[in-house]
Amino acid sequence: MSTAMSLPITIHAQSLRHALSTHSDQTKKQKQQMTRLFHTLLASYSTPFVQRVSPSHPPPPAVYVFAYGSLINPSSLQRTIGSTSALPSHQSHSSIKTIPAVVSGFKRSWEYKCSRRQYTAVSVTRDESAATNGVLVQVQWAQLRALDARESGYTRELITMDKLRLYEKTDELNNGHYAAMDSNNLPSNAIVFMYTLDSSNNHTASPSVPIPQSYVDCIVAGALQTHGYAFAREFIQTTAGWAAHWVNDRNAVAPVRRYVPDCSAGERDLSPDLQDAVDELLKAVVPNAFMHRVDV
Repeated sequence: MSTAMSLPITIHAQSLRHALSTHSDQTKKQKQQMTRLFHTLLASYSTPFVQRVSPSHPPPPAVYVFAYGSLINPSSLQRTIGSTSALPSHQSHSSIKTIPAVVSGFKRSWEYKCSRRQYTAVSVTRDESAATNGVLVQVQWAQLRALDARESGYTRELITMDKLRLYEKTDELNNGHYAAMDSNNLPSNAIVFMYTLDSSNNHTASPSVPIPQSYVDCIVAGALQTHGYAFAREFIQTTAGWAAHWVNDRNAVAPVRRYVPDCSAGERDLSPDLQDAVDELLKAVVPNAFMHRVDV
């Protein structure tokens, strides 16, 4: 036992022994009670704290964030929270594990004005007729604070389990089968948050605040690499507002290029093959909007 731990034990022990020896008029029962107190005190100092916690106390809740935009991409997520040990996913990319899921009652649109780099990003607003696909990632409370700072223009909202469904298997997901299973596959005490936008703050993309392909690449490539073609296609299909002003800024330099990868966090520019795969998917799902995309 270290000196720092033994010092308070010595002080308490001396006090109790003194009380036992000087109060000779005490009854035998009182002395026995004080002796038991002494041994209990000694044991409390020598037993690790985790062993002293009552087994009846419930474990702390597992905290998840439902990501539906750039946070779908594990490398983009990692630039904010670093590595995390979530539940095992069916597939993993980088050190962050994500779980494909759907939240009902919310519509995803190109409606958020990102003032940091003047571009239009995706957001979700309430719409009981809609559903939004994305990924669940387990986080620690400290990581949640970092995400709050990144998503400062949004509101972190608690999502009830009746709104949440998990995809069944990645192999079925990639084959276009969207059978979902109950969210009770998460820990029973799980808490799920999502960053939402109040409908009064809706924004429409414009030439000065466009939808940038660099940001689209981050999301769609991340979806493709982590959970496959069908999941990425579902992202595009369930996102409204593609017809707004959309620019291809892949080959531009900052500040014209709006979303710049953070190499220190593992983000990279897309390879030519991956760029082609993203473009082919966009062209197939939103052909009219893609045709009007402007190169800058």
